[in-house]
Amino acid sequence: MQVTNTEPLTALMPARYSGPLRLFVVEDLNVVRALRRTVSPQIAGLSLAGAFHRASTAIGAIRHEPPDVVLLDINLSDGNAMEVLRVVAAEYPLTKVIVVSNCADPTHWKYFTKAGAYAFYDKNHELAIMRRMLERLAKSLLPTDFYCWHA
Repeated sequence: MQVTNTEPLTALMPARYSGPLRLFVVEDLNVVRALRRTVSPQIAGLSLAGAFHRASTAIGAIRHEPPDVVLLDINLSDGNAMEVLRVVAAEYPLTKVIVVSNCADPTHWKYFTKAGAYAFYDKNHELAIMRRMLERLAKSLLPTDFYCWHA
């Protein structure tokens, strides 16, 4: 049930410094470990800046140093993703929230996208699609010389 906002990638974020996009992952620990090994290190221009399994910890970290992108699971150990999404949408509207879930049905998609999620992916079937979107996002938002210095 992958659905992504239709904004062009270049409209996603304002011009920024020449560093990589900062990614926060708010998810259960097993998936955080898998993402740490497979997604962030292999995508040029994307840096895993934080990994959290509790809504309260993630919200505190977001308020301390807002990331560019948040990968957010629906179910968290001390709350749910909607709490995190509401804080990001209200306080950091330029941060893009990508919801990932095992519960990727039309009801969840509508609920989260209406609340401000940029994209919604099924964890069981769409992680490769999500990864390609993150690659395009990172590439489109970095200065052209970033790849020369970090290749």
